[in-house]
Amino acid sequence: MASARPLRRDIAVEHPLFRLFKDLPGDYLAEEFLAHIRTTGAPESFPGIHPGPLAKTEPFRKLAAFSIDRIKRPDADMAYCPMCHQPNKYLEGAFVYLTDLRAVAAIGHECAAMENRAAADKDYRARRDQRAEEDYLLANLPHVSRKMDAIRAVRPAAAEALRVFRLLRKDAPDAVRQLRAIKQKGARLTVAETIDAKLAEIGPSGFKGSSGKQTRDAVFGVLAGTTAVINDYNPMAELNRIETVLKVFPECGSEDDALEAICQMTDAERKWAATRLRQTDSDFRKFQARMADFCAFFTAENIARIDAWTQHPEHPSRCRIKRAEQRGSVILSISSYEDRFRAVIAPDIESYRAEEWPFADT
Repeated sequence: MASARPLRRDIAVEHPLFRLFKDLPGDYLAEEFLAHIRTTGAPESFPGIHPGPLAKTEPFRKLAAFSIDRIKRPDADMAYCPMCHQPNKYLEGAFVYLTDLRAVAAIGHECAAMENRAAADKDYRARRDQRAEEDYLLANLPHVSRKMDAIRAVRPAAAEALRVFRLLRKDAPDAVRQLRAIKQKGARLTVAETIDAKLAEIGPSGFKGSSGKQTRDAVFGVLAGTTAVINDYNPMAELNRIETVLKVFPECGSEDDALEAICQMTDAERKWAATRLRQTDSDFRKFQARMADFCAFFTAENIARIDAWTQHPEHPSRCRIKRAEQRGSVILSISSYEDRFRAVIAPDIESYRAEEWPFADT
């Protein structure tokens, strides 16, 4: 974590050839080294770096990976590797802390002994992941109460969407079946219409149906809001799952509270907390996307397309779908031999858009 960054004066000691460190240097040193590489392309000129030679078996901990822009090198050559004892050796390397020598060095990414390199990479990944988890939790734990507020704010929209979805399945099963079949075929609203025999003789052929007639597709556009006709959709359950996770986390009114909570976590608890809290971010965005798609089904343009499609003379199962607006509500009706559907959709359904999910990216 940034707050745990050690002070250079507490750990660095000058040496005639290189700088000595009492312990693993903080992130500040890797940042300085990477800035030096970006500017000069010369790791060997970084102040205080161990010049070598080093044994390939010298134990180390990885601080950062880096790449060298060859154009910035004085002779456009590659860098010298202190472990290989060779000039012009590498362009991709690692900035490392030599644990026995208590110094830092820059080595080629494949120059160390395989066992040492594997151990250092594993340790580096673990420290990198821990830092990312701590930084994320430090930034986002104080937002948990606001995330809970966001859940409460969009519940009316989710409840209305669930009510309308269930009513559609109950009172318009035939229309839902037809539209679900359209969704599974690419969501294109089409009807196979018979081509007049004389037109068929002079125009391009369509497809022959089982009756042997020439047909072509009459296209009415793409069905929007296919979430409305899927097998199962429960936005309230989606919010409940997010809320269940958020309730696990402690109240953190500030970064100091978050820091105290993080320090009390074991490695496994910290990893779980970061993973699950990140998942709530993803799940809420998914909830809003699915709500947006569900609402798209009920737009005037989409309902007009569906109605025109069902009213084609050669549609196999014709029905009427009508839409009106009254005092901010949408009134939708579907009628056919099997279906008798009517719903007044409250404007609350649009409230899912109003609430922004509090999120601190790290």
